[in-house]
Amino acid sequence: MLVVDPPDHTRLRRLATPAFSKRRVAALETRVRSLVEELLDELAARGGPDRPVDLVAGYAFPLPFTVICELLGIPEPDRADLGRWFRTLLAPYPGPEPPAAAVAASAALVEYLAALLDRKRGAPGEDLVTDLVAAADRDGALTEQEMLSTIFQLVVAGHDTTTSLIGNGAVALLTHPQQRDALVADPALIPHAIEEILRWDAPVPHSTFRYTTGDVALGGIVIPAFAQVLISLAGDSQDDYLSN
Repeated sequence: MLVVDPPDHTRLRRLATPAFSKRRVAALETRVRSLVEELLDELAARGGPDRPVDLVAGYAFPLPFTVICELLGIPEPDRADLGRWFRTLLAPYPGPEPPAAAVAASAALVEYLAALLDRKRGAPGEDLVTDLVAAADRDGALTEQEMLSTIFQLVVAGHDTTTSLIGNGAVALLTHPQQRDALVADPALIPHAIEEILRWDAPVPHSTFRYTTGDVALGGIVIPAFAQVLISLAGDSQDDYLSN
């Protein structure tokens, strides 16, 4: 979905969009609130003045990961392995070649997702993977590879960005206590704070690769046709907006 133009992009996006409609997302609110309270209670029980807790492992990761797994219809017993494979695969590494652990995690993910598609064909549910399988089998709207890629992309985009946003936001507020205190004093500012944190320290540092379809003049430089372009979303320097 991220590397194709219309009409393929339009077709793939149309099949995934219903899972994130306003009505369907609103229906998730009760479950999300319950999960938030459960995770925070667990952190509070484990933590204390001399017992720090890991915010990412205990809250920022399991919150969005659980929600996207439930949307996709991934069974609860499978989620620990799935989460471990994704964390391994998404971890940064030096050098041009991925480590053996990342290669193994990738293979395990592909094998699992292929088996998940087969399971949903035999035992459909009320979930997005079932919807994708039905669309593929009904009118050939998706190939097997497109289904695997779409599910993979939805899991990554559905949890990794939110995990990073929560972690980055916590760091930003801890290093700008006056802003943290302002949010505590007036929770109505929270939506504005989220927008500013997205700008201040974006959870996604750059876009996926793009290619020019013709020569492009930008900032006094000509990018030649068919050149690979990587756009940095974090290119705007962090300034004093947050502290102001």
